[in-house]
Amino acid sequence: MPRRPRASSVPVLVNGTMAPTPARGWLAGTKRSWATFWASETANIVRPSDLEPLERLWSLYDERRRIASAIGSSPIVGGSKGQPVAHPLYGRLSAVDSAIAGLEDRFGISPLSRARLGIAIGEYRKSLADLNKELVIEHEREP
Repeated sequence: MPRRPRASSVPVLVNGTMAPTPARGWLAGTKRSWATFWASETANIVRPSDLEPLERLWSLYDERRRIASAIGSSPIVGGSKGQPVAHPLYGRLSAVDSAIAGLEDRFGISPLSRARLGIAIGEYRKSLADLNKELVIEHEREP
């Protein structure tokens, strides 16, 4: 398996968040997407321990772009006996898409996962006083 390019360890400030520079070797579109992510609200919850899986996600995005480009205008190719078959890279594309979907859910990249994380983040940000207030109110409701 080819080694994926590593992001530079030198962070840059994007919207008040320290964002690592994109990995050398990523396509321009992947680098733009990386910068867009770091400028988003979702990036505010990223912790240092999240960086490696995030780099993996963007490396997968980069690989997906390269596979799609390789398939290009030849989605059907000749098989071993000359019969038309789907381009063999579709199998790898499907595996990459599955890996991407799993990581997107973990980092709130899709709308549904963002909503799920929003609930979790909102609960996480509650202060101890807020939690105590909820308990008092709940206790007062009990008969």
